[in-house]
Amino acid sequence: MRIFDPSTLLASSGESAIEAVLKGYDFLVIEDADLRPDDLLEHLQGNDSDEIAALDLTASMRLSGNYAYLLWKGRDHAPALEGKRLV
Repeated sequence: MRIFDPSTLLASSGESAIEAVLKGYDFLVIEDADLRPDDLLEHLQGNDSDEIAALDLTASMRLSGNYAYLLWKGRDHAPALEGKRLV
């Protein structure tokens, strides 16, 4: 059984890689076979990523082998997409 390694979401500086990418871009799409919703939530909460919102697109994209997420800064404005809001 494959298990997600939380350190893969950290930059070499120890900062959240998600937060680092979102400093330069409006949106980030992650598609991964091992990154489950609980893993993503744990990472965001554990790294004080209060401004980052996440939408789980797995079901709406009809994925069966991977998980897919859309992330952005600013929880107040969400894109008009179908998916389960995580944070």
